[in-house]
Amino acid sequence: MKLTLNQLTLRFSDVTAVDHLSCTVNDGEFVSLLGPSGCGKSSTLFMLAGLYQPTEGELFFDDTKVNTVEPEHREIGMVFQNYALYPHMSVRKNIMFPLKMKKVSRKEANARAVEIAELVKIESLLERKPAQLSGGQQQRVAIARALVKHPKLLLLDEPLSNLDARLRINMRAEIKRIQRQVGITTIFVTHDQEEALSISDRILLMNQGRFQQFDHPQDVYLHPTNRFVAEFLGNPPINLLPVNFSEGTARLVQSDKQANSYLGVRPEHLAVVNDGANALRGRSESIESVGRDHVLTVAIQNQKVRILIDADQPIKAGDMVYVRPKPDRAYLFDNEGNTITAQWNGGLTDD
Repeated sequence: MKLTLNQLTLRFSDVTAVDHLSCTVNDGEFVSLLGPSGCGKSSTLFMLAGLYQPTEGELFFDDTKVNTVEPEHREIGMVFQNYALYPHMSVRKNIMFPLKMKKVSRKEANARAVEIAELVKIESLLERKPAQLSGGQQQRVAIARALVKHPKLLLLDEPLSNLDARLRINMRAEIKRIQRQVGITTIFVTHDQEEALSISDRILLMNQGRFQQFDHPQDVYLHPTNRFVAEFLGNPPINLLPVNFSEGTARLVQSDKQANSYLGVRPEHLAVVNDGANALRGRSESIESVGRDHVLTVAIQNQKVRILIDADQPIKAGDMVYVRPKPDRAYLFDNEGNTITAQWNGGLTDD
């Protein structure tokens, strides 16, 4: 199913939850709605589900306008954050419940429940109750229940938030496997950038109800359209240095008031070098081990700059070092956070 959102807007009294959102989701695509809490991603999902009606704009499923179509007539499956399983029913009956509501025969409903249970790998759990299942198993049951009625659109509202870190990694891979096998258009709401980057065909990034960027994960990460996108994605976060930019050269300044722009460089796109040409000089303050990576923090004037370094680099706290960014992996933003299209030639000074 193809989705078209045309100037979609949702207001609650004087609060605008979604503000003139326009985008197109292709048939069979896996799209993550990503952004901070309160950015409008769940409100957008609930409009797709029919739980909220848009205040303005149009919503199309393929070529059909569905603004006022009831949820039960939208051919959707939905998995809620808390899974919403019926505790008194077995796994089998939980999965079969949507088919019972559609008056599918018990024989056919059971056959389809078994088939979908095999797809999500819970066929051995059909007679258990939800309380007898782990969090990951409950999630699989919820996905099976959403898919058993053969919907054209799958909606997932932060389904991994209640799982521990290792299980989250395993389950996001399983969700992607199931989605690819079924070939269903899927909208996945999350505030976790790592989840979105790892699981999505494309990411729709929102802030304060507004569209920020809609692109493939690597393009959103490597080619942010504005400062918000650059800052929201990345761990450790991007370094943003106040600079005066002129004729291709950026000069580091002491404060935001002196800056006409900001130079953004991710920690992995900075290197410690041996000479000061087009580099910044600073003092090493700390080295933190984060899994296989080491994060070096360098004080340059009154700025703290984070750099990913190899574990065997001979740097210790207190050393004076030169730091140089990769020109093709740095971004310039104006004081309003917009991307500056002027080309930076790599010229950099802290004089």
